[in-house]
Amino acid sequence: MKKPAIILSILLSLSFVALHAQTENTRQVDRDPVIEEDYDDCDDCDDYDDYDEDYDEDYNSLIFASQEGDEEEVIRLLNEGEEPCIEALLLASEYGHTKIVELLLQAGADPYSDEYDYDVTPLILASENGHTEIVEILLNVEAHPEIRDYELDRSILLASENGHTEVVEILLNAGADPNITISDRDIHILAIAYKNEHNEILELLLKAGADPNSNAFVYMNPTILMDAAWNGDQEVVEIFLNAGADPNIQSDGKYETALMNAAEAGHKEVVDLLLQAGAKPDIKTKDGVTALEWAASKGRKDIVELLLKAKANPNIQTSDEYTALKGAAERGYTEIVELLL
Repeated sequence: MKKPAIILSILLSLSFVALHAQTENTRQVDRDPVIEEDYDDCDDCDDYDDYDEDYDEDYNSLIFASQEGDEEEVIRLLNEGEEPCIEALLLASEYGHTKIVELLLQAGADPYSDEYDYDVTPLILASENGHTEIVEILLNVEAHPEIRDYELDRSILLASENGHTEVVEILLNAGADPNITISDRDIHILAIAYKNEHNEILELLLKAGADPNSNAFVYMNPTILMDAAWNGDQEVVEIFLNAGADPNIQSDGKYETALMNAAEAGHKEVVDLLLQAGAKPDIKTKDGVTALEWAASKGRKDIVELLLKAKANPNIQTSDEYTALKGAAERGYTEIVELLL
């Protein structure tokens, strides 16, 4: 007999259990994406293994029919007095069987049944899998007051990770927090949507009040704007600048700005966008390096021209008495040397 995919779904989503809604500065990375590993760490996996082993005993016909989307069988079983158990409702919600969800709820299924002890609800599973109609139905069910905030937070994190734009919008309208983070690492929901390239969701979250200066990564506190600038992601840069992101924040308070990242990586259009948004070309790292020094030492002539046009100071020295001119000269960038003289 086929076992429900809910077991896999639970295991994959366990890393979202510990949540909090307060936006804080976090640790940051160099330039690597944030959500790459450690998401499968699971202190409670033994509990779910026990559930998996014991499930066959309770895997009745209604549960199977709900998983398979067999409406006629569900109706027959309910008419014969079968109990509309939480397991059946969970499976119908996970697999997107809207009519069966309605039938089970009408028959008295409780989405917050005390008989089910795991940190997942029908709303969370429907949100994770993008079942918009079911999400709307479940939001209209009277919520357990001690569960609803957690449920909304976990639902919107999963929907944002999986790119379910309509579900994210519905959850925001229902009161989900656009600044929710994964508390054990302080990873912001914007970072989750950004890492998975869900730009429409980024816009929805920012419009709902998400902090555009939120940290993207795990250490050194870079913002998403900084990382998008490094990667030359012009669309994301525009989204965050339009939402009020500060282009002059430095990673960890003393390292690169978004402008430095774009200048070093050679993204002229992004440099231009940042300058137009008020990026200051003469901000220095703790070692005295500026965006102009980065551009000159990397041979980015067109960017050097942009920065000089923006009144960047070519005479600023680094802590080891390096200048943009010296960096360009040592590397043989004669055209840049002529611009700086």
